[in-house]
Amino acid sequence: MARIKMYINKDVAKICECSLSTVKQYAQKPENSINFVGDGKRKIFVWFEADIKRFKTRDVAPVGRPSVKTAEQEPTQKAKSKKAKK
Repeated sequence: MARIKMYINKDVAKICECSLSTVKQYAQKPENSINFVGDGKRKIFVWFEADIKRFKTRDVAPVGRPSVKTAEQEPTQKAKSKKAKK
């Protein structure tokens, strides 16, 4: 008989190499349908392999500011440098 592996938030965070708070926030959303045991703060989320696959393939927005300079910024920076040389 095949055994079904179950994981908790801490295990999923280690497997997916992300923070525990990210895993908890994902699990708490009802549209993600992660099974749980308990109530309130003592709620324990029970993850299965299919849940972990869905978590890994979720859409993630890029974090941080873009490092690419826009075309508008470059001429103003050059103009400032010419004035500084005089």
